[in-house]
Amino acid sequence: MKYWRTTFRIGGLNQDLWPECYDRGIAAIGEYNEYGESIPDLRYMSEAEFAELWNSGDFTSVTARMSFTILRFRMTTGDVIYVKGQKEIVGCGVVTSEYDYNPNIMGDTADWEHFVRVKWDPDFKPIKALLGAERLTLLHLRDARLDYLARLLRESGQTLKGSAPLQEIAAPDETRSQLHNGSQQPLSPR
Repeated sequence: MKYWRTTFRIGGLNQDLWPECYDRGIAAIGEYNEYGESIPDLRYMSEAEFAELWNSGDFTSVTARMSFTILRFRMTTGDVIYVKGQKEIVGCGVVTSEYDYNPNIMGDTADWEHFVRVKWDPDFKPIKALLGAERLTLLHLRDARLDYLARLLRESGQTLKGSAPLQEIAAPDETRSQLHNGSQQPLSPR
């Protein structure tokens, strides 16, 4: 199991897609070159073929290359994702599927078609935290960063996911009434 920190913000637009990713039970990314072409479906592409695509010069963002490499070739079922807001960690979930591609996964919200399915934790309480490398979309959390996050979670009365049984995290398609009989606040981060 690996730990990741991600953000769901669209570049310089300051648009946060965390609520949409939460509602859909996914962690998604997208990237377009200067001609408006998107990264193609990577499901059947080897890592060497992906590197060749990137080295062709059509896509140049180093940050995007790293994020796509992580999402397609490094992230696996059972990994834990923490979601970065402005200056806090706003969500947490466990990856439940390998990489997938669907040009309509985000509907009309955004053209982010690359994703993994995630079982988001509806009980996660946001914590103030900056883990460094704030401009990266996907960051592997380990060593000092992971220890720091674990400490902040303990201080807020929470634990690092992976130390609790997976079934404690509610499935993304369960409704508020199924989970809380309609007696508490909505589970969505909206």
